[in-house]
Amino acid sequence: MRRIIAAVAELLVLALPLTAQKPGVLTVRLHGTVLMNAFYNDAAVSAEDLPLTASAATAGGLPAGQLGATVRQTRLIATADQDNVAGGQFHGELDLDFYGGGQASGFGRYSPVPRIRRAIGEIDWPRSTLLIGEEAPPISDVNPRSLAAIGFPGFSGSGNLWLWIPQIRYDMDLTGGDGFRPGVGVALLAPTASGAAAADSQVNLQPTIAERSGRPSVEARLTGRWGGSDGGLVSIGGHYGWLATTGDTLLQSKGLAASAIVPFAGRFELRGEAYTGQGMAALGGGAIGQASGIGGVPVKSKGGWAQLVFLPSAAWEFGAGYGIDDPLDTQLTSATARLKNDVGTVEVTWRLAPLIAGLEVRHLATLYPTGTRVATHVNLALGWMF
Repeated sequence: MRRIIAAVAELLVLALPLTAQKPGVLTVRLHGTVLMNAFYNDAAVSAEDLPLTASAATAGGLPAGQLGATVRQTRLIATADQDNVAGGQFHGELDLDFYGGGQASGFGRYSPVPRIRRAIGEIDWPRSTLLIGEEAPPISDVNPRSLAAIGFPGFSGSGNLWLWIPQIRYDMDLTGGDGFRPGVGVALLAPTASGAAAADSQVNLQPTIAERSGRPSVEARLTGRWGGSDGGLVSIGGHYGWLATTGDTLLQSKGLAASAIVPFAGRFELRGEAYTGQGMAALGGGAIGQASGIGGVPVKSKGGWAQLVFLPSAAWEFGAGYGIDDPLDTQLTSATARLKNDVGTVEVTWRLAPLIAGLEVRHLATLYPTGTRVATHVNLALGWMF
């Protein structure tokens, strides 16, 4: 571990060239999407306004359907940019939404709690980038397009690893140029583990079993890019983390993931990810959010998702996607264990600045030991952007 940390530190030092250039002016901008999501569910789901699984629970004699609306997925992003910082271009983002929960009252859903999603600062040089802050894991930083699923990515729990994690990341473009550009990246991430650490962990943070390991998580990836900021990306990489258990034994959280954004035919885009690993709930959504099984051993799982997007004009967007997560059944013996989760979506989005609207239909099928539970979620998003 000392060798890994020393090598990364040396790489970061080499990435910071000295410069006598005068720094430019820091430019700060505020962007946002003010959004109301109205929804209907025809059966019990994990969360009524953004369901990730169909629930095994019953309504207890009440009607099965639910109708409501929230503004919790409203999103605010502050950006900062400055030229000639350590020989490169500085870019920072503070990304907030209101999906942190609700106040403890019957009307709590209408008083949503602000939440930091992402908070990053990065320096871009001609062929490399250094990023520090809270961001998606490098090996799984592609998400589906959706106005119905902003608080969590749409296929979290059905093949989408996504959790925003504090990290230090360094990426290098190996060739430069305008064509296909291969690259490599490495990152040290804050150790993460799914599940609550202690009763007071929401305010007075207590260590998780990942933090008790005393080691950061490590990720590395190979990438290929083409085109500009809206161009294509393919990526494959690995994750390795440690989890403390009784005594001096350490368990592992480890996995491989591949992701892609592929524009084609001028008006189409294919987005997706696939993963396989053990303890992938630590990256958000893996193993349908189930961290450990029999004997406390991290759950093995595999999954993936894909979304096809059609962009006929600047105003219209159509999309269809499917995701699946399949943990190893023999590790899960609880009567409420989620053995497989399939989610399919279709969506349409309309934009006429500053107005925005979207309609999404989501079908969820979650397998439990007692059988498969299904649900359909309809989400109408209405808002404006600035």
